[in-house]
Amino acid sequence: MIVLDNCEHLIAAVAALCLQIVDGTGSVSFLNTSREAFRVNDEFIYLLRPLASPPNTGRLTAKQALFWPAVQLFMERAREGGARNDLRDEDAPTVAALCRRLDGNPHAIGLVASRVGTYGVQGVADLLANQFALHWQGRRDACPRQQTVETMIDWSHNLLVERDRQVLYRLSVFWGVFTLDAAVAVAANREIDAIQVGEAVSDLVDKSLVAIARVSGALQFRLFETTRAYAASRLARLEKRNEYARRHALYYAGQLRRLKEARVASSIASSEQSGPLDVGNLRAAIDWAFSEQGALPLAVEISCLAAPLFLERGLLMECKRCCERALRLLPEAFRTTKTELELLESAAVTYYSAGDYDGEMTPVVERGLELSRQMGDVRSMFHFLAGLHLAMMANGRFQESLVVSERYASAAATHGGPCEAIIARWMEGSSWHFSGHQAEADESYSAGAGLLAGHPLRPLQYFETKEQVVASLGQARVKWIRGMPVQALQLATSAIAESRRNPDSFYLCATLCFPILLSNGLLDRAQDLIHELESVAVDYKVAVRRQVIFFLNGLLMLQRGHHQVAADQLQQCLALLPPPKMSVVRTDALQALAQAQRECGEGAEALVSIEEAIELAEITSGNFNFPDLLRTKAEVILSLPPIEKQQVEDLLSRALASAREQSALSWELRVALLISRVRAGEGKSREAREQLEAVYSRFTEGFETSELKISAEVLRAMG
Repeated sequence: MIVLDNCEHLIAAVAALCLQIVDGTGSVSFLNTSREAFRVNDEFIYLLRPLASPPNTGRLTAKQALFWPAVQLFMERAREGGARNDLRDEDAPTVAALCRRLDGNPHAIGLVASRVGTYGVQGVADLLANQFALHWQGRRDACPRQQTVETMIDWSHNLLVERDRQVLYRLSVFWGVFTLDAAVAVAANREIDAIQVGEAVSDLVDKSLVAIARVSGALQFRLFETTRAYAASRLARLEKRNEYARRHALYYAGQLRRLKEARVASSIASSEQSGPLDVGNLRAAIDWAFSEQGALPLAVEISCLAAPLFLERGLLMECKRCCERALRLLPEAFRTTKTELELLESAAVTYYSAGDYDGEMTPVVERGLELSRQMGDVRSMFHFLAGLHLAMMANGRFQESLVVSERYASAAATHGGPCEAIIARWMEGSSWHFSGHQAEADESYSAGAGLLAGHPLRPLQYFETKEQVVASLGQARVKWIRGMPVQALQLATSAIAESRRNPDSFYLCATLCFPILLSNGLLDRAQDLIHELESVAVDYKVAVRRQVIFFLNGLLMLQRGHHQVAADQLQQCLALLPPPKMSVVRTDALQALAQAQRECGEGAEALVSIEEAIELAEITSGNFNFPDLLRTKAEVILSLPPIEKQQVEDLLSRALASAREQSALSWELRVALLISRVRAGEGKSREAREQLEAVYSRFTEGFETSELKISAEVLRAMG
């Protein structure tokens, strides 16, 4: 066997030589390396694949990353270059991204990783983004063409004919996969026509400078990242460099327009329809169009068209950046137009999906509502009204949310149909529930269900689907509070299962149905739900996800009797959740913290916590659990010496009256249990039994739940 290395620069001569020797001897074989196949008889091609790198999932630990060969090599070369630390969890996603950007090329990975000791992982990533890594020196004992990434690519570049070089430069404007049609649209001109561009792309594939990829079954192409950076540096030297970026942006603007037209024609909005619209290329087109060399009207148009696509793919931060920039720089010609309205709509959806309730969401929704009215756009008006209602509830403005639901109902009566009437009932029911009117909420939800039975829903817009989710979890909570724990669990289980189709709906539903699982003793299922929430895609509810996880862990630990752990988790939640944002969660967290602190013997701290919860409920009118907050305060005071008996009596009296006013049988039972304990301590066992039995006897289900079992045991003990 004869080994011939790096044959690409003499490929024709080497091929002829090999054939001559093989034909003349019959017993000699060759092992040849080349960036290009020989394309001769009896040739067997073995493609040397790049090192495997971790996929871009957004969630990666150091241990997980080190399973991948590219990361293993990166860390090995980093240590050889002077890095002293092992791979940390916080650096794992960055190292994985570096390996992907370097296309798993061992030589490029080694060159880049060798600088980690000097610049750190993030520093290396920043420098690579600015193309500085092309010039980094490798090992001094390597052959000259392998001492930098640039000289390594120079070797292949210098073997190209001029036509192929020019096409390679022009293709560097693509930041991801692209079709042959896209390549022709960008690279073809009078000197190099469409057929020649196709031939050049084929030659570049043969020479391993362009990779082939299949996306959704369609043939597409991609420049290796190091090659793209090299070609871009060459394109930057050309006089017409801006022309190819402009063509790239125009091509993707046209693709987005056609996608929108197809969706309007088919009434379908699915990411599957987006086909070859690669996010990297959309981002590059938008960035160029917003640049000094770009065109602002084109930038706004592409942003408006791309934003819904980003949302469908779960790229919330990408969509937020896209919409905010377009709205901030919006030219006068686009103001009070469909373009501004659609940008506002996408921005509002992004804020809600990310859990950014207390930032720009409300003013964006209010501007969208104003604009939809000016333009007579009824569809958008209903959508923004639903969004405003959700924003009000998320920010603890429950009375205002009820007013918004009334505005929606009024508009539905004059401009809407059966679907709008159903949504109006959902909105009304949710506002009634969180403001502490459970019977009214139950009635509104039932009215909505009655309408729905006779009128199938049209396809819902984003905020309308969220109203449906809130209504489904609201119905479960209302049944729970009104003393129907079995029905509540059935509704909660169904709501959680339905919400799994969308990450931000799942976060919302799982969080607010969590207490129902706990009250039914389903602690293991609750733990599984927390694990599931931790795995939700990173962008969703990014502004509140840590707080929610701390909150749910705190509730679960409290239920398991791990009071100090519960207190720690709940305090971390509250520290990250300033009022009035997510006041429902904050109120519940403060109440649970008070209970945990009382169990830990921290009565004074518990009193501060529960008083803050009561104050927040009063400020926001979030009275859904007000009777239970008063009961908890009475319980805390009972643990503080000396016991203020009259204050306890007043609190329990208020709690009982409030529970009855709300038709909240579950809260009434909790209050009655505490009253029976107090009365029994005063030697009034008969009175205690009568009062508890009067409440207990009104339950018709859920006798296996912990509170009803405790009540039954107390009644038996009292004889």
